[in-house]
Amino acid sequence: MERIETPLWNKVALREAVINAIVHNDYSFEVPPKFEIFPDRLEITSAGRLPESLTREEFFNGISIPRNKELMRIYRDVELVESLGSGIPRILRAYGEDCFKFTDNFIRITLPISVQDGTQSAPSQHPVSTQC
Repeated sequence: MERIETPLWNKVALREAVINAIVHNDYSFEVPPKFEIFPDRLEITSAGRLPESLTREEFFNGISIPRNKELMRIYRDVELVESLGSGIPRILRAYGEDCFKFTDNFIRITLPISVQDGTQSAPSQHPVSTQC
């Protein structure tokens, strides 16, 4: 038998979502980004709202206002980011605008698990335990 690998999430969108959560998190809240894996989805929550001068339309069009300029520079130096503003359009191509939720203090992106047979389980309220 040959093993068939099926990615749970779009690899490009997942990479962009993780990097964005880290470099755009508002660390003044002293809260790191949170990554939660549920049976049917991945939720990534970053502290901070959109910058006051950035609209949702501009955000979805790939306009970027880096919150942590020095962290962004380091990620650029080690070639983890290519150009400012390219991540959100990549995520949108795979998952659309509905995967983003904006609140007064947080931004959450929800990436549903890719299901090959067209079925989808009901959303779970509890993350899968990652402790041993």
